[in-house]
Parts: sequence; structure tokens; C-alpha cells
Amino acid sequence: MVTDDNYLIKMKTAQKPDAVIAAKMGITVEEVNRRWDRILADLKLCQENGYNALCDQFTMMANQYQLLGGSLKIMAGVIGSVINSDELDKLVTNNAEETLKNLRAHCIILRKFVPMTSEEAVRQVIAEN
Repeated sequence: MVTDDNYLIKMKTAQKPDAVIAAKMGITVEEVNRRWDRILADLKLCQENGYNALCDQFTMMANQYQLLGGSLKIMAGVIGSVINSDELDKLVTNNAEETLKNLRAHCIILRKFVPMTSEEAVRQVIAEN
């Protein structure tokens, strides 16, 4: 049984029928559809909350740093380790305090990332001072 969502993405991208995907993964067609819907929802959230823009910005900075002989592989691993919906569901309970405690203990929670150019960043710093 294949449980990797990357395999599901490859099969869906190749436009394989859901029944074929389900058979190869050892799951039901309904599970294929549930996982696919979750993947699409997660991708939409990453676009909305700025995660994709953060990754783009990080990649640019990592490439520049690499030109100086350094490596940001460890940071790239951290930034690339996004919690999926199934994992998040395990942390969310009916109790708000317990949910917040779980999230703070198992997640790094950041504000939405809004990309800006270097010029915009300098202007912001000048305006704040």
C-alpha cells in the first residue's frame, strides 16, 4: 500500500483515473478524493497566507548565500516542513485552551508573510524611525 501524497499528486497530474490511483495506493476512491481535496485546500492556504511567497524569498536568499559559500539546508528543511491537515486535526480539540497549548507545543506559528522589495523594506524602516 502506498500512503505517500506525493504519489497521489504524480498520478493526478498524469491524469490517471481515480479508480486506478485507488487500486495502486490500496485505498478507496473516496479516500483518493478526500486526500486530493485536502491537498488542494492546503495549496490554496499556502498561497493565501504567504507561505509560497516566503519560500520564494527564502530560495532567492539561499541562492545568494550559496554564492558566498554557505548553505541554508537546515533552514530549508524547517521551512519546508509544513503540517498537513490530518496532523493538524490531531492537535485541534473541542477545548480552545488545549488546542492553543497543542499548537504552541507542536508548531511554529507566524504571521502572514507579505513579500516586499528591498526598496520597500528600507522605506518601512525609515518610516518607523
